[in-house]
Amino acid sequence: VAMANGWRVRKYLPDYATQRVLRWLLEGGSEMKNLIVLTLLVAAAVAAHAEKAVLSGAEAIAKFPANLRDSNDAKLEDARWCELLPGVEYFYGKFSKLYNKGKEDVSVIRVDYKKAKVRMKFVDNRVNGGGNQKTSVVAGKYKALFGINCTFPQWYSKMEGKVVVDAHKEGGLAMNDDKTYEFFNSSWWKTHPNAEGYTDVFTTEALGLLNGKQTLGGTGWGAAPYTFMGEATNNVLYICVVDGRTPRSQGMGYGTVHTFLREFGCFNGMCIDGGGSTTMVVRKDLLPANVNEIQHTSEGSSAHWTMNHTIDNILGRERKVCNQLLFVATGN
Repeated sequence: VAMANGWRVRKYLPDYATQRVLRWLLEGGSEMKNLIVLTLLVAAAVAAHAEKAVLSGAEAIAKFPANLRDSNDAKLEDARWCELLPGVEYFYGKFSKLYNKGKEDVSVIRVDYKKAKVRMKFVDNRVNGGGNQKTSVVAGKYKALFGINCTFPQWYSKMEGKVVVDAHKEGGLAMNDDKTYEFFNSSWWKTHPNAEGYTDVFTTEALGLLNGKQTLGGTGWGAAPYTFMGEATNNVLYICVVDGRTPRSQGMGYGTVHTFLREFGCFNGMCIDGGGSTTMVVRKDLLPANVNEIQHTSEGSSAHWTMNHTIDNILGRERKVCNQLLFVATGN
């Protein structure tokens, strides 16, 4: 009954321990056990009432921009939506077509950066002699609420005031712990030769949207999985991943990624990385299981869901990468 009421027992106890406790409760008939069972059922009802609402079907589709629902450009076949935290929402879209191409599976996290009690945290695993790490593992290490893989290993990287790679000074993102941040293009380096004013900075080869102008088109690596992000009015950030290279989801190109961001009102945006490195993770206690059909646990991770197919499109396999962009709590 507790399960049927939506009480996610695994949030509180491991599977084996849960089975033992439930078996013990059901085997006896003493007044004490009956009281315990009744208490658990009441707790289950309360927990079910407090459980995050997950919208699906037409209700979730309505959360997407109109042009992505049903138009000449796109057909949204199915969707899921829920609130992860105040000011943070999760979208999953299963498109039967997108920009006159084939099927696409896309996950989006919308962050009201002013309202949400989160901040960006750029992590380069090479600081202090570290090596490549899975995004889910690094997210666990830094107690991140959610996060994505980040940029190429050979591109400019600065973490906690320390320059890790001093090359490829192109467009990218600069940030501080006080939640100040800035999207910039290559001309930014003329006035910030050492990324002055920011403790954490990374660059990418594909900053394709700046101040409302789309500066990058084409396919990039062709139709592929991509990790990308954008900024809309009032410091609203969109963190996105698209699956690719499968019959279920073909993937996007540079041009369609930035067009997709513009549908959400983004005036700044960039592809960060792609291919088998593409990864989005969300802490498990923020998101119910089975929100979408591609949600899974990555090998070596116990604290986070992986919200997309990763390397070789095999569930559970996750590529180790050199850096991540995480979102961590600013309070409790």
